[in-house]
Amino acid sequence: MHYMIRVQVKDPHVGNVFLEEDLLDGIVPEHVIELMSLESVRDELKLCDLCDVQGARCHILVWIAPHTYKKYCPVLWHDVFKPRSWKVEDIV
Repeated sequence: MHYMIRVQVKDPHVGNVFLEEDLLDGIVPEHVIELMSLESVRDELKLCDLCDVQGARCHILVWIAPHTYKKYCPVLWHDVFKPRSWKVEDIV
């Protein structure tokens, strides 16, 4: 699985960058990943209303086809996958 997120870089001359990473498929069950989708979090679980990010920051973008991606909640994504390269507070 290939995903991308926009994060802040500590160097003020660089600004914001898109961070891209690959994850092994099958590590987290697909139904768990689907619960983190923007549609599920916003429309079914109503968690966006309670979140301090509230859509004001970037979402996780997972490429599903050329020029096509699906959005996921960055807070839930971070809780599940525990990426070492970024933190929720780094998200632009």
